[in-house]
Parts: sequence; C-alpha cells; structure tokens
Amino acid sequence: MTKREEMSIKDETGAPGIVVGVSIDGKPVWQEGLGYADIENRVLCTEDTVMRIASISKSITMIAVAKLWEEGKLDLDKPVQEYVPYFPKKTYEGKKVDITCRHLVSHLSGIRHYEKNVKKEQEKLDSVSSKFLYYKFLKEDKDNKNKSIKESQEELEMKEYFIKDKYENVKSALDLFKDDPLIHKPGTKFLYTTHGWTLVSAMVEAVVKEPFDVYICKLFKELGLTKTYLDVNEPIIYHRSRHYCKDKKGKVQNTPYIDNSYKWAGGGFLSTVGDLLKFGNIMLYSLQYRRN
Repeated sequence: MTKREEMSIKDETGAPGIVVGVSIDGKPVWQEGLGYADIENRVLCTEDTVMRIASISKSITMIAVAKLWEEGKLDLDKPVQEYVPYFPKKTYEGKKVDITCRHLVSHLSGIRHYEKNVKKEQEKLDSVSSKFLYYKFLKEDKDNKNKSIKESQEELEMKEYFIKDKYENVKSALDLFKDDPLIHKPGTKFLYTTHGWTLVSAMVEAVVKEPFDVYICKLFKELGLTKTYLDVNEPIIYHRSRHYCKDKKGKVQNTPYIDNSYKWAGGGFLSTVGDLLKFGNIMLYSLQYRRN
C-alpha cells in the first residue's frame, strides 16, 4: 500500500488521523501515524500517539477473565450473584433467570446497552428474527455496512455515551443499569452491551479482592503493555491525542467532555498501535509459547 493510498483511506473515513501497524511472525515490522492527533495545534500522529481504543478494552479485560478461569478462581457458569451479591436477581416474563459470566462475555445476558428504551431494543431484535443476530449481520455485508453506520450515529446521540460524572468504583457504576429489565432471556439472543462488561469487572474484582482499575493496571504491566492506560482525564499522558466526532453535517468537531469511569472494562482504555500489536501477538502466540 502506497502512502497516497493510505492517505486516501484516511480521507474517505473523514478521520483527523490514524495510526497503523503491521506485525509478521510476532514481530512489528511497520508502524506509522497519518494525519493529526490534535487538529487545532497541528500535532501530527506518530507511532507513539495514545488514543482511545473503545471496545478493544473488552478484549483486554477478557484476558483477566480467562486468567482467573484458568486458575480455577472464576466459574464462567455460576450466577453472577455468587460473586456480586449486590447485583439484583433478574426475571424475564415473570420467571427467575440466571446471568452468568459466560453470558456476559458473549453478549448473551439480556442486559441493555446504552439504549434505555427496552421496547425499542426488543423490537430491533425481533426484526431480525434470529438468535444468531451477529452472524446474520455479517452475511448481509452491504446492507449491514449502511445499518452499522446508522447505528453508530444513533449510539453517539445517546445520553449515556456522554456521561460526565466520575464513578469512584465499579459498584456505583452498576447503578446505571442494575435495576433495569432485561431485553431478552439470558442465553437466547445476541445483544451487544458495554454495561454487561461493567458487571464482568465487578466479578473480576470480587475474585481478586482489589478494585478493578488497580488490578487491570497491574495486568497491563504484566503483559508488557507499557503504553496502555485507563482513560483518566487528570493525569498527564504523553502523546495523548485529542478526541473528535462529526456533527450532523459531517463536519469534524471536538467531542464533549466525558468521564469513562462508568465503563473501564468495556470501553475505558487508552493505548498505542505498538501495544495493540503486542496484545494481538500475545493472543495469537500464547498457546504456542506455552507448548514450547
């Protein structure tokens, strides 16, 4: 891919800047920043630029879950209340149901996403008429692309996407959704949910007996992710990019101030392309490494 082609992709997406990296056989061979990390101050993206990684945070959190499962400390199929007794027991259509860690990490729990309108979410699921919602979307690639763009725009208009309050702990973050009704019976349908991962983090911290944010930062270091951080606003983080979105006319603008403490596990991490390559290689080669 030529530099002109790379810039073309950036321009087509309307992204102020992107950082790209390639790894071959477990070793990074190319990393480069294109465009701006800070448009107003004309700060260019580089391979060291630190950006929000959004839901890739879930994948890193999953390492913590898998590690605790492997050590026999976390049972994926026990009801969440065995670890998080303060999370309310749930019912669906008048019947008691159990939510497990396996349901949560698979987006099968029935816990809502940012949309608080239960009826609207249920209608969206029913319109697909398949419990394999995710795979159906993958097959409808062309239609799905337009639908995905529309849903992303709708998500950015939801109030919970722009929470400004600082949550001191995971337990307080659960207050956002813990008393809300389930969208569907656990284990029957796929419904993408970031809030579900906040409950995952509550299970993790119950097992490790320390706050999730403290534990996950230790895990970053253990994995060698030295440029991966919690998206906390106060600390000085060198090479941190500014954050942008588009207005209704498609014009790039600064995003409103938000505090991601309500969703550390599901969308609250910052990282660099180098650390993400390292993370990807850990996932790809960990089993091979252990066998050797």
